[in-house]
Amino acid sequence: MVSIVVFVQFLLVLVTGSDNENLRNLGQGLGKWIYQTVMFLTFNTESKPFPFDEWPVIDPSEGYSVRAAEVVEEGEFVDAEDGR
Repeated sequence: MVSIVVFVQFLLVLVTGSDNENLRNLGQGLGKWIYQTVMFLTFNTESKPFPFDEWPVIDPSEGYSVRAAEVVEEGEFVDAEDGR
């Protein structure tokens, strides 16, 4: 399931230049659920994963977007920190 999310997200970035927020949130939730499941199955925690407990809470994050390359005149210096 995670590989499907990765593949679709990759295609969206190629086509549109930015990711899909819903897929990003699904991927984060799946990753946390897999972690919780592995921890429970290896007896590292007594907290049961979904569906025996709530779905993992996701943290809002900034998405990925492709920024257009800046045109720099010959001889100009561009500072990597602030883009000037």
